[in-house]
Amino acid sequence: MTKNIVAEPFPPGEFIQDELEARNWKQVDLAKIMGVTNKVVNQLVQNKIRVTTKRAQQLAVAFSSKPEEWLKLQMLYDLAISQLPPDEKGERKSRLWRFAPVSDMMKRGWLAETENIDFLEAQVKQFFGNKDVSTSTPVPFAARKSTDGTELTKEQKTWFQRSFHLAKSMHIDTAYSRGQTTWNSLFEDLSNLLCEPEEIRHIPNVLMKYGIRFLVVEHLPGSKIDGISFWLNKRAPVVVLSLRYNRIDWFWFTLCHELAHIYYGDGKVGEVNLDVELVGRGAQATKDKNNEEQRADEFAGNFLVDPNSLEDFCLRKRRIMSNADIVNFARRIEVHPGIVVGQLQHKNKISWSQGRQMLVKIRNFITETALTDGWGQILTI
Repeated sequence: MTKNIVAEPFPPGEFIQDELEARNWKQVDLAKIMGVTNKVVNQLVQNKIRVTTKRAQQLAVAFSSKPEEWLKLQMLYDLAISQLPPDEKGERKSRLWRFAPVSDMMKRGWLAETENIDFLEAQVKQFFGNKDVSTSTPVPFAARKSTDGTELTKEQKTWFQRSFHLAKSMHIDTAYSRGQTTWNSLFEDLSNLLCEPEEIRHIPNVLMKYGIRFLVVEHLPGSKIDGISFWLNKRAPVVVLSLRYNRIDWFWFTLCHELAHIYYGDGKVGEVNLDVELVGRGAQATKDKNNEEQRADEFAGNFLVDPNSLEDFCLRKRRIMSNADIVNFARRIEVHPGIVVGQLQHKNKISWSQGRQMLVKIRNFITETALTDGWGQILTI
């Protein structure tokens, strides 16, 4: 059987443009004759809107023709378009874009920019370790968000996949040991870094000393990821931060929250703890989280600011808690004032607007020493 070849369809807008040129009219002239706006005529010519019965009547008056002629042109165009063979390249692109945030991945250098759909598909398959792509993005780990039990977004899955690839590429000589003595020593080392923002630059080496891989991967737009912890194997834990907020309170709380998951052995090889919106006004209240997340929140808060000292401070200053009071308290317990501000806000002891000047930026300090992907830095694996 011979296949019918559909002729190239011509939209009504092209015929309208021909009529305008034959009369030496401009679109504004036709708009005045039809009694519509210039925008309507432009959209008709550009084929952004259809020729309806009313518009067919208006066009017939303007061009001394019959309404059915314009309706027939629209009908023939619609019929021709419906019979066109599908755009295979477009369909494959659509499938890829549903599968992953391809444009963002290209911007970040995770995929090479290309118009070759075969090469693009091959890159995406390699990135995710899949033989095929579909509208669902499988990940070789069971990821659990800290906010709700819904499926991870494609942005969150992609960010994790990049973090996983980078973590596997890191080599450290020390294997992780879960002994209490090890953790006591680790947190003693970390506590010495709490006073000054620039001391944060020592954290990657401190964690590596105890067998914990640490890296920074800038979050993808819309992902709302703060941090993640997972295990490459039973003796190779990983902590990744996104630095979604460039603040000292956010950094320390998120880091310690992820370390708590490692400390308690939350998850296992093949699982991840992905934390979203840990800090700030949009953060889920600790009491509404699952047991593992509540425990991690409590662990982080108690390490950063001694709970008994904080409670005593709040009782003494419950009516008026000035910024100067916060600074003096922070000096006494030997932590940066911004960390105290973060804990007070988290516990609803002060407003979100108070003490903002103490929430100093830290990104430049940590990206000096940590394996970092983002903010113009592209890592080659």
